[in-house]
Amino acid sequence: MIDKVIIQHNIQKHILAVLMHAKHARFRDMRPSKVDTNLYSYHLKLLIKAGFIKKAEQGYTLDKKGIVYVDRVS
Repeated sequence: MIDKVIIQHNIQKHILAVLMHAKHARFRDMRPSKVDTNLYSYHLKLLIKAGFIKKAEQGYTLDKKGIVYVDRVS
């Protein structure tokens, strides 16, 4: 059964949108403009903990759950 998770926070949506269009992204490339770094880091960690993204050697990338999510919403 596919878990139907809906991302509702704008910062998390922005992070996933950046990764949807790039194979890898750096920390600073995914951060929305005019968003505090601590707040951004909090939402990034939530996405990592939930299994949507993972940190790779080249930067951050979509994990299996993130790929399924962006395929469903795009």
